Amino acid sequence: MASYRKEGTNLKLSKRLKRIEGQIRGINKMIEENRNCMDIMHQVQSASSALRSVWEILAASHLEDCINNENNIEIKKNLIEEIISCIKELR
Repeated sequence: MASYRKEGTNLKLSKRLKRIEGQIRGINKMIEENRNCMDIMHQVQSASSALRSVWEILAASHLEDCINNENNIEIKKNLIEEIISCIKELR
């Protein structure tokens, strides 16, 4: 299996995703308990920000590990175009 990210990056991502899982479970519980909409919306925003953080870590890893270490100019160009496209989709 290919190694796309450094081990430390994978550990960091895994910890964040487990935390986000807990946030999502908490949001679901708030809905089941019929809690205040604004309170739920704040938690959804928090989970959304946490997911954006995961995206940012992955994007940085892609730039540092995949693109920076690629010697083939054509492949490097394609990788750059790929991440630019992904960034545009974020808007």
